[in-house]
Amino acid sequence: MTDPDDAVRLLAALAAAHFADDRACGADPARYRRIACIAVQRWATFARRHPGFGADTLSCRTEDLARGLLARCRPPAAPGAAPGIADYRALAARLAPVLAARDPLARAASRAQAG
Repeated sequence: MTDPDDAVRLLAALAAAHFADDRACGADPARYRRIACIAVQRWATFARRHPGFGADTLSCRTEDLARGLLARCRPPAAPGAAPGIADYRALAARLAPVLAARDPLARAASRAQAG
């Protein structure tokens, strides 16, 4: 993350998720920076990782973000105790508007989807 304002907005979204007892966010604020960096990277590489994908929509990007966060952030724990895909979808839904606001292509995709 190069823009401090983006970092602040992402960390604020993660803090809001923490206070809403979002299991994917976790209880340790030290994880926020790692989650934010992974989210920014995943969001920025969507088009490159899905070159033949026809629909670059906010919902597709959000689902992709959730799957990426699950793959890279899920803490090792006993089955059933660790956050699942539904938890990461909820977290991705909180982060997606912040990420879309910093990405002109994603903003255009979200306007097209809403329109």
